[in-house]
Amino acid sequence: MTRALHHLDLWVDDVDRAEGEWGWLRPGINHLALTVATRDELDRVRAGSPENDWQEMYADRYPHAGGEQHVALYVESSEGFEAEVVVGD
Repeated sequence: MTRALHHLDLWVDDVDRAEGEWGWLRPGINHLALTVATRDELDRVRAGSPENDWQEMYADRYPHAGGEQHVALYVESSEGFEAEVVVGD
């Protein structure tokens, strides 16, 4: 399974403190987007999410929660970190 960084959203609790560390990018990391090559790979990641303690987000809209042209899985860790796995792009 090939995965590549798709995009990264940054987040921190204390923006003032993080400004010196992250100010030149964005204030902290809370969302990571990766790519997979095929829908089959995406379905395998989805199937493995619960056993790895990740909760699926927007399950009722899978795989188009990001829009009809966007094929992706959205999952969240117990600490609120979000991962998006996108087919292609």
